[in-house]
Amino acid sequence: MAQEKDGKVVIAKIPIQDTRLFYKNYDNYSNLNNLLMTEIEKEKKKDPKGIEATNPGCWRSMFKYQCEKELMKPIGVILSAWTDHYMPGKVVDAQITYWTNINEPGGSNIFHTHYRADADLSGVYYVKGYGTGVIRFATHEQMYKMIPPHMPHVQ
Repeated sequence: MAQEKDGKVVIAKIPIQDTRLFYKNYDNYSNLNNLLMTEIEKEKKKDPKGIEATNPGCWRSMFKYQCEKELMKPIGVILSAWTDHYMPGKVVDAQITYWTNINEPGGSNIFHTHYRADADLSGVYYVKGYGTGVIRFATHEQMYKMIPPHMPHVQ
């Protein structure tokens, strides 16, 4: 016998994959962004080509910031929230890899995944992000075009 509420059949919904986006506006972002921009500009002058074989109109580098300790503060807050949610009570030894990505006007990043980067968790810290386009997240089914075009969430 089907359950009804207000004359409609109630259908149970069971999530099969829990995907959550964790985000935080970092209180000390202005100071951190100034530190990062100073270092980024210096590195870009030193290495104007950056990492080869990147997206057109994009400069990328994996140089290590002198202000890395300050950068790890907002990253640590998000990482702690993520581990508390998905692995409560477990101690996680995180190895964090980061890089700098600067898209020039008209530049963009191709739709991509970080699975080959051996990443369990990926994140973004925006130094300058206003007016630069949108960031898009997708499930594996969307990424690998496993959803027929006529279905919801095809993206």
